[in-house]
Amino acid sequence: MRPGVVTGTSAGAIAGALWAFGLSWKAVHEAVMGLGWWTNQALGLDRGLLRNDAVGSLVARHTRGQPIERWPTSFAALATDFATGQRVMLSSGPAGPAVQASSSLPVLYSPIRLEGRLLVDGGLSEPIPVRAARELGAQRVIAVDVAYRPWEASAPGLAGTPLHTVHILIDRLIAEQVKEADVAIRLDAHRWVERRGGHEALITAGERAVEAQWHDIAALLGR
Repeated sequence: MRPGVVTGTSAGAIAGALWAFGLSWKAVHEAVMGLGWWTNQALGLDRGLLRNDAVGSLVARHTRGQPIERWPTSFAALATDFATGQRVMLSSGPAGPAVQASSSLPVLYSPIRLEGRLLVDGGLSEPIPVRAARELGAQRVIAVDVAYRPWEASAPGLAGTPLHTVHILIDRLIAEQVKEADVAIRLDAHRWVERRGGHEALITAGERAVEAQWHDIAALLGR
């Protein structure tokens, strides 16, 4: 069973876009495996250390340049207006820039100018896009929370303080927004990778997280 609506924020926007376009989970996995968060990024220095152009290029390539409104599954990437702090739901137009904006974490990545606005990571306004899913027509919503938790690492030094501060703020938003979902799947991705390491470990962790909630998921879907 494939969902009728997919929404995503930050990393969730990357996987969500590819899934909503119609790629299988194996194809999504293969696509993102070649995406190096540091090695494939361009130097930014425009309100951010890097530009995550590789993300936009990857999504544009795998969705064949088709605008979001033509996809078989309704999709929206969530970003944040850097000037006003307002949420921005990107559910039409080219997917590459939309997903790139959604995953442009402040300080680390430069903002993306799109539709006359300067956009940054959607995690600052809607890290768990349940509201967006319902606005696109979803009646039942399953949320997936893979966010880094501030307490999962010791307090950072001066260089890491800005990002750690962002994580604290996002964590507070998640705690409220996840309550709006019918079922919430929580994956401690950061902790799992530290203990086990590697992408395959993350896949295993994701499968176990779904299994832990399968009774509620099945009941929600009437299966």
